[in-house]
Amino acid sequence: MKKGIALEMIAAMTLAFVGVAVLIAMFSSSFSGSFKGVYCSAYSKVLYILPHSGPVPTPKGCGTSNEENQIIILAKDPNFVAVKLAGYIMNCWEKYQGYGNVREVCYGLNIKGLEGFVNESMINKKLIEQKLCPSKIENSQIDSGSGITCGAKNQIRFLVEKIKQGDFIVISFFNETIEVG
Repeated sequence: MKKGIALEMIAAMTLAFVGVAVLIAMFSSSFSGSFKGVYCSAYSKVLYILPHSGPVPTPKGCGTSNEENQIIILAKDPNFVAVKLAGYIMNCWEKYQGYGNVREVCYGLNIKGLEGFVNESMINKKLIEQKLCPSKIENSQIDSGSGITCGAKNQIRFLVEKIKQGDFIVISFFNETIEVG
């Protein structure tokens, strides 16, 4: 007759604790940065060993590396650049909306060849023209200066007043808000 806890029992208890922690994290929708990395890595490795056809799907919130998201916008027309920026803002919003207090860098944009500038009001105008604001995202407050707003919430926060030729703009998601700066 053996005394003590069997190795199988310890393994089962450990697996149960890990499973509960993963479930709590998944349903709380607020992964901390370090746990999210572990979760995304484990998720992709488990999917890789299971039978599947095509590429392994990436869960929402895991994303890709930041180097892949650095983009050059080469354009003279401020209206064209405003449309591009509005599109990148919406892509970031749709990818991470609902993930609460996570910080994710979506895009790094090099602005090249721009004649003039783009500001928050111009981007809001493009979002309104594309019927995205206030139906999908809202920007009720101009962070610097005055201009066109839309909606009742401030879900886009501009950290720069004007976007000019040569600027490097980072679009990121943090705490249910898009930051542009």
